[in-house]
Amino acid sequence: MTGTRSDYAGGNQEYLRSEQYHDSERLARRASLHEKYSTAEIGWFDWVSAHFDLIPDADVLEVGCGAGWVWERSTVAVPPGVSLTLTDYSVGMVNEAVERVAATRRFATVTGRTADAARRDRRSRSTVDARSPRAAGLRSR
Repeated sequence: MTGTRSDYAGGNQEYLRSEQYHDSERLARRASLHEKYSTAEIGWFDWVSAHFDLIPDADVLEVGCGAGWVWERSTVAVPPGVSLTLTDYSVGMVNEAVERVAATRRFATVTGRTADAARRDRRSRSTVDARSPRAAGLRSR
């Protein structure tokens, strides 16, 4: 590892984008620990996606898509016509996520954009909380 603790603890955004999360390799290492030691009765990806009440022809924006595993690995049914826009801070993550999710052929369209959710126009009066389905315009069960 070439970074310092403050680099990977969020202190150096360029380090996070260009090294720590330039692709999904390091994220996959962490995720494998959760998969190996989880005691949950239902897998994380199915649990998360089951809380979204997707409707046909919905336009879905995911902020912080990572490698796209939620949409790739979930077994929850996706209604017809759902379009998905995946965003992440890292162009490598976005590219992987789009490729991975498009390969499932479960969505009408899958597009990706690099975005920094922490930066926004200070004149903006709207925001999206990526942890809250309701704030993102999705209905929550």
